[in-house]
Amino acid sequence: MSKRISAKFKLDRRMGQNIWGRPKSPVNKREYGPGQHGQRRKGKMSDFGTQLRAKQKLKGYYGNITEKQFRKVYAEAVRRRATPRRT
Repeated sequence: MSKRISAKFKLDRRMGQNIWGRPKSPVNKREYGPGQHGQRRKGKMSDFGTQLRAKQKLKGYYGNITEKQFRKVYAEAVRRRATPRRT
């Protein structure tokens, strides 16, 4: 994994939610976006947009990993989940 270069609050603002649970997160201060037109309603996000947002959130959460690293980790998780557990 690569080192986190971007700020955590910047990722919070981009995703529109408090990812790390920090009390001083900019999302906790205002529910609307910045600027003159920030208080307008947002349109409903498509299924693709929702999936992409979740993927980008995970990639940012784990230190901005590359797409290749992310696919490899996901494939490993799917492989492990598919094997039956022994108790």
